[in-house]
Amino acid sequence: MTEPIHEAGLEMLRRSGAEVELLYETGRPLEDAAREADAVIVRVWRITRRVLEEGARGRLRLVVKHGTGVDNIDVEAARELGIAVENVPAVHTDAVAEQTIGLMLLLAKRFIFYDSQVRAGNWAIRYSTSTTELRGKTLGIVGVGRIGSTVAKIAGTLGMRVLGFDPYVKAAEGVELTSLENLMRESDFITIHVPLNEETRHMIGRRQLALMNRAAYLVNAARGGVVDEEALVDTLREGRIAGAALDTTEQEPLPLTSPLLQCPNLVLTAHTAAHTQEALRRLSEGSAEKALKALKPSA
Repeated sequence: MTEPIHEAGLEMLRRSGAEVELLYETGRPLEDAAREADAVIVRVWRITRRVLEEGARGRLRLVVKHGTGVDNIDVEAARELGIAVENVPAVHTDAVAEQTIGLMLLLAKRFIFYDSQVRAGNWAIRYSTSTTELRGKTLGIVGVGRIGSTVAKIAGTLGMRVLGFDPYVKAAEGVELTSLENLMRESDFITIHVPLNEETRHMIGRRQLALMNRAAYLVNAARGGVVDEEALVDTLREGRIAGAALDTTEQEPLPLTSPLLQCPNLVLTAHTAAHTQEALRRLSEGSAEKALKALKPSA
């Protein structure tokens, strides 16, 4: 196990009689541990071809992603080496959807700005500024899968019109499907819910950002690489959109030299959209269940 998981999943593994090595405590290189493991449970640690090749020299049969996105795992190399890769989808859908709506509200209501002003003694700020309501606004959802559809349902209860772009979805309840260009142009809020792959990398770039109106907000709680961060920084600095919120970034942890940190109209969280107590427990138990299958002699 490369990183800590909820105790419930760890206890499942220990009760089974499995030998569990916690690399975040032992400090042993993953390449060495992979040679002796039947299964690896990983969160954000990179599972490279080298790690998988070392595992293939031993008895490694399975890599389990504690989450949905497997972009930190060299899936192609795993396939070539006969090592299965599994994830734990769906169990954090509500957590990420709620975070997305929360970030939308954070931007629209300017909570962080007002908190800083009150702490600085500037109570009079209430007379010179205002915020935005979600009701009556248009939400554009890029990726209308489980999470995107859940966001759409919540947005509908808030009185928002919902547009959606997803080339793999023909119909979605409460969502008007449209082109990405039209979505970027018409939406007051845009949220992203697609996996990171060659098709989606930097799909929100300069051309797409230029279509947004100046009062619009962008929220990304999917994967950092989906948004061209250099283009986003320029867009924010020039005031061409009202603001943005990122739960994920291309480089994690985000370096202190990142120009993102110099954008005052940007809210950043530490890839924590799925980090509710409930979702973390479900993720850990799901990861443990999948790993235990690889430990059975019949697996």
